[in-house]
Amino acid sequence: MTPHDDSHSDETAFCLSLFLFFACFYLLFAQGSIQSADGKIMYRLTESMAERFSFNIAGPEQTEYSKYGLGMSALALPLYFIGKAVGGALGIDSAWATTFFVSLFNAFITPGVCVFVYLFGVRRLGFSRRTACILSLGFGLSTIAWAYSEEFMSEPATALFLIGSAYFVSQTGSEKRSSALWIAGAFMAIALTCRIASIMALPGFLLFILWTARPSMLHRLADGARFFVPIIAAALLIGLYNEARFGSFTETGYEHGLTPDLWGGLSGLLFSPGKSVFLYNPVLIAACFGLSALFRKRAQLAFLLGWIVLSHLMLFSFWHSWYGGLSWGPRLLLCVIPFAVLPAGYLLESGRAPGRRVLACIVLGVLIQLPASLVNMSRYHYQMQVQWGGEAERLSVHTLKHSPLIGQFRQVAEVARNLSDAQAMQQRVEMARAGTRFDSESVEEALKWGLAVNAPNVWWYYMRLFGYPALMTMGPPLALGILIFYFGFQLRSRLNADKRS
Repeated sequence: MTPHDDSHSDETAFCLSLFLFFACFYLLFAQGSIQSADGKIMYRLTESMAERFSFNIAGPEQTEYSKYGLGMSALALPLYFIGKAVGGALGIDSAWATTFFVSLFNAFITPGVCVFVYLFGVRRLGFSRRTACILSLGFGLSTIAWAYSEEFMSEPATALFLIGSAYFVSQTGSEKRSSALWIAGAFMAIALTCRIASIMALPGFLLFILWTARPSMLHRLADGARFFVPIIAAALLIGLYNEARFGSFTETGYEHGLTPDLWGGLSGLLFSPGKSVFLYNPVLIAACFGLSALFRKRAQLAFLLGWIVLSHLMLFSFWHSWYGGLSWGPRLLLCVIPFAVLPAGYLLESGRAPGRRVLACIVLGVLIQLPASLVNMSRYHYQMQVQWGGEAERLSVHTLKHSPLIGQFRQVAEVARNLSDAQAMQQRVEMARAGTRFDSESVEEALKWGLAVNAPNVWWYYMRLFGYPALMTMGPPLALGILIFYFGFQLRSRLNADKRS
């Protein structure tokens, strides 16, 4: 075995340990259910495709279609079938088992994003393994990525395929570049099927390919074709899906959501107390100070990363619901946060003092994400609606006093107090067993009796409440905790070995 083979094998082992560390971490905090309205619709499409080979999510008696991308629901099909098989083998209700496994989708997707952040740092920006690993940890633990690893929503998957596409499109070397462009095109194609907004990145990718291609026009055309052939195939698939849903090849369901108020959305996404991308992801503040080094040292990559981030920021600023509804932070921007984190690596490598500032931002970010991972983020929004009615949304977005960043910590304390009332908790469990649903007119009832907003939002605690044996409720989190420490130790050992060598 050559030294190159040894190095490649070691890098693969490191990436695998990094992936498994994050997968175990996210599984430990997974909620095990689909609680958002968007997630439930995407699950229904997965179910319809699996059970009826149909895009109609309402069943044979009615007609209803999801307005969301096909890709997310299609990618979740393997987990749906695993859930169905496990449910059948253990005698568990099929709907519960399939929902449980599909809800874990992003607990496996988000670690992939973390690995690509690491690879981007090491192989594209030339950072040390330690720096790239810190960036990966910073993204995975101190940004809103942690909170959205728990929910069945399309942003983590879009982030994975966007950063995967950017990673492969930036491959250098004529021998590897051809195959890398095919892979980059395939990743972008899947990103488009998950979220059509990814189309905003395409001009930047095209310009980057032309900028970095070999000088001859023939080579540029060939490189462009390799990247765009999978995307054209995806566009045809999306068009056929649109035709089946809306009777139009080009209608996506998002045509009427844009508004002319650029400043309202842009200022809200950047600076509002309730949705600022910097307040919810402090590591991005540090990353801003690394931008000049990125443009100075890697101008071509800086252009590509900047295009991806800014094009999405502009699009979502025009969106009528730029704040992402009842969500934690600027949910819509999650797909570009992996790119925005990367410039912080230059501070980590520029000296001890700047590096400490980055680490401080990461620690602060972890503390910010913790309450959203422990308690359902909808609870605070329900409380605001009960207290303030129609003013709740404006207050939670635009006033510091009512920002979820503050309010979510209070929810943790309130849920902790709820645990002492065993009788009320048992009543919530019985209502959940009976399938009790709370509509938009009964927010106060949902806040009082909804199990999902009154208990720690982790799957193994729900199983404890539902009376499963201790082996099933305490065994898995204990095992996951041990694995987290094991893979963390593996990562640290390899980083220490690098330092010694």
